[in-house]
Amino acid sequence: MMKLYPSLEVAPKREPVVVALGFFDGLHIGHQRVIEEAKNIAREVSAKVCVITFYPHPRTVLMPSEHIYLLGNREEKIELLQNLKVDFGVLLTPTVSFLQMSPDSFLRLLDKNLELVGIVSGENFTFGREASGTVKNIKEYFKNRKIKISTIPLTSSAAINGDIISSTIIRKLLLQGQVKNANKLLGHAYSLRGKVVHGIRRGHDITGYPTVNLQTDSVQLIPKDGGYVTYVDLQNKRYLSVTNIGKNPTFENKERTIETFIMDFQGDLYEQDIRLTFIERLRGEIKFLSVGELIRQIQLDIEQANKYK
Repeated sequence: MMKLYPSLEVAPKREPVVVALGFFDGLHIGHQRVIEEAKNIAREVSAKVCVITFYPHPRTVLMPSEHIYLLGNREEKIELLQNLKVDFGVLLTPTVSFLQMSPDSFLRLLDKNLELVGIVSGENFTFGREASGTVKNIKEYFKNRKIKISTIPLTSSAAINGDIISSTIIRKLLLQGQVKNANKLLGHAYSLRGKVVHGIRRGHDITGYPTVNLQTDSVQLIPKDGGYVTYVDLQNKRYLSVTNIGKNPTFENKERTIETFIMDFQGDLYEQDIRLTFIERLRGEIKFLSVGELIRQIQLDIEQANKYK
């Protein structure tokens, strides 16, 4: 299990470390290359791997009125890091004063609190006041030290016609409903975490397909409205499911909801936390002329989802 520290001051100080630096929203395959390089260097010099990252997004601290949707909340980021099997992480909570530090002040903080033998980042990594610090600053600061500085080039993907992978591009794909392409760039399936809340019970009382209504926190990006093949993780088990996102125009709902029919499951999940993982978008949101048409579409969605069993 990866150890996680809230600040550099309390991180381990007496063992050599290679650090991977970045915000790492979604920990997509470009980010994973940065961390893999840190692991490679650490093996060469018998050091530990430390990922230094931030949460929430620094821009929300400097501009509280600006809402930024992310590819995962704090818990998701921690779990993804654990899956990459790093030795420990430092998850910093940025403050205005911290973000106003000069690039050299931030590097002095690293140098003071960690026994650095390597630093890895993406080529577009920035830090310090007004994001003025770059890889050039890192190399200049440590130029007379036996610290390996490695910079990972930006990663491209055929899934987006050879364009560069970025968290911004992945957000755009999800907002377009292109979850399969988004998942290719992430290197894992996109998921939402949240609590099951009470809904209108139309699935239970009208269609015969009871659904759970997922409430997420405001930071998580919700994919484009429509029907999806999904998985639900709960109670240490994974269930195939179909999910509808939207205002359910057949019944003219006013609020956008995330409603999921969990296959091969019966039970009360109210107030429980679950994770919903997106596999494929089946269709856009449809206004059906009758409940019978809606039921037939649900049956078709389930048939398509069954291909993923």
